[in-house]
Amino acid sequence: MNTEINHIISAEEIPKYALVCLNEKGLWIKADASTLVRMPALGLTLNAPRIGFSGNVIMLGIVNNNEWNWTPKGLLYVDVIPGGITQTLPAALGDKAQIVGYAVNETLIYFNPQYIIIEV
Repeated sequence: MNTEINHIISAEEIPKYALVCLNEKGLWIKADASTLVRMPALGLTLNAPRIGFSGNVIMLGIVNNNEWNWTPKGLLYVDVIPGGITQTLPAALGDKAQIVGYAVNETLIYFNPQYIIIEV
């Protein structure tokens, strides 16, 4: 089961399959584990919304991207690269760690963001 929010409005250029959060104005921006202002990640884009335009964001569910190459059974985290997903736990002083899902296989993830954030 996938849960989508359609017609979200983007405050910046956001690529497809990017982790996103809300800014102080309620617009979507890329999530970033290096700053609390861009956390927590709430969704994953399913298209590439442009500034001021709508896009689709999944809040929970299964997502497949044939360009991914995840280690199966591994946890997924918000990356310090804005919008990015990583299987490496952020480790630099001040980074924020948030689990956003699980790699089912190399190209398929179960997107299920957890809202507990741990600061390194």
